[in-house]
Amino acid sequence: MIIPSSISPEPASSYEANSTTQNPGRQALASAVAAINQSGLWPGRELRIRTDTSTHDLTVQIINSETDEVMEQIPSEFALRLAAELGEAGSGTEDLNTTTA
Repeated sequence: MIIPSSISPEPASSYEANSTTQNPGRQALASAVAAINQSGLWPGRELRIRTDTSTHDLTVQIINSETDEVMEQIPSEFALRLAAELGEAGSGTEDLNTTTA
C-alpha cells in the first residue's frame, strides 16, 4: 500500500513533544502506541501515528517493520478523502438540516 501524499509523517519524538503542550489526549495516544511497539506483541509490525494534511485528522498505521509497507491504516485513505471532499462541499453550502417556512 502506498502512503497518500496527504498523510504527513510525524516521528514519535516530535509527535510526543508537540502533543505534550497541545493535547494531553494525543500524548496518551502517543504513549500507548510507543508501549505497544516496545511490547514485542506484534513481531515484524509497528504502529505509527500520522496527521492527514487535508483534514488534520490523526491516522494510525500498522507498518511491516521489515519492508516499511503500510499494512493497514485507520481511518482508511477512502475515509480521509471522503471527509476532505465533504468538508470542501459543505464550506459553501447552507445547512440542509434547517427548514424554511
